[in-house]
Amino acid sequence: FVLVAQKSSEIAQRDSLSWSEAAELPLCLLADELQNRMQINAAFKRANVKPRIVLETNSPMTLYTHVRSAGLYSILPQSQGIFSIPPGIDDAVRISLTPTVDNAVGRIALNKEPRSPMVETAWKQAKSISDAFVV
Repeated sequence: FVLVAQKSSEIAQRDSLSWSEAAELPLCLLADELQNRMQINAAFKRANVKPRIVLETNSPMTLYTHVRSAGLYSILPQSQGIFSIPPGIDDAVRISLTPTVDNAVGRIALNKEPRSPMVETAWKQAKSISDAFVV
């Protein structure tokens, strides 16, 4: 996970932040029922801190809007996809959070030929992200 902050914020030049330090910031986070938020909650619990949550949403774009315009901070997965900083948003930075949170992710599909185009695309995407995937 990474902390997302405005480039103009006082912590933007930091390479990393602890979960305890992040908990003190005004945060806008994903909604409680989302899997990534559950992992964020667990990281704060392991750090024995209660985060200062100002806003919750299920929309990553809403998070970026509040980071950019309201001076809030957010925590998102470091992975690519819908949670990466969108193109054109060059006034936001990602700061590593320590200790890191590692999670195993898997994909399962029936072993049959021919594979559907969706399964084939998912496998290709997974391989492009990491060589750790076994196909």
